[in-house]
Amino acid sequence: MDKVRRGLSAGRVQTVAVRLIVEREREISAFQPVEYWTLEALLHPEKQPDKSFKARFVGIDGEPARVSNVQDKDGKAQFLSNALADKKSMDEVKAALEQAAWSLVSVQSREQQRRPLPPFITSQLQRDASNKLGFNVRRTMGVAQRLYEGIDVGAEGTVGLITYMRTDSPRVAPEAIAGAREWIGKQLGAQYLPAEPNVYKGKKAAQDAHEAIRPTDALRTLEVDRPLFERRTTEALQADLAEVCGFTDDTSRS
Repeated sequence: MDKVRRGLSAGRVQTVAVRLIVEREREISAFQPVEYWTLEALLHPEKQPDKSFKARFVGIDGEPARVSNVQDKDGKAQFLSNALADKKSMDEVKAALEQAAWSLVSVQSREQQRRPLPPFITSQLQRDASNKLGFNVRRTMGVAQRLYEGIDVGAEGTVGLITYMRTDSPRVAPEAIAGAREWIGKQLGAQYLPAEPNVYKGKKAAQDAHEAIRPTDALRTLEVDRPLFERRTTEALQADLAEVCGFTDDTSRS
């Protein structure tokens, strides 16, 4: 065996890293691609094209359509649901469906509650700005910095519009919660106000030195200050204020 060249290391850390790389490469090499096709149709009632909905092909005569997808680590067979094995099968089903008489057998509806998303921490602010606005981290934090340092709002002078933007905690100050609950009760109605405020816990390793990123005043909305913003900011900054800070009619995040 060749000698290890002087200056190179084969210590414990490197050995573990090499093993992880090798195991990952073996998984990639062992991967077996599986061909499958899915089929969807856009349907609507007769003479009501505005009430369209999407239907997904799931099987024929109660027999589910599925494609074998090798086996898991325990040797159990895996399948891809609502799929056809090849283009020929897909074309045959498609041709039959094009000549079929469509009917709606049943309609099922259900209520589903979704807990509101937690307040922004720095990482989530950056992700949302990237996904929804195409902002890079530098631009996002630059906008947040300007909002934190303050905007001239006229008679009040320069006012900071958001709290400190570098934080890993979803904690919100009690006075901010009280202000938000007051706004919800007045603007949206008591039916949208939970009996107790939602509380979110941060990660175990969070420093929790600063509270979450939020508007400094729940009553200060873009609608209230729109004339001022239109006079004193550029169009780009207006978009930044509306989207990043949450001064919009719809502030939900998905």
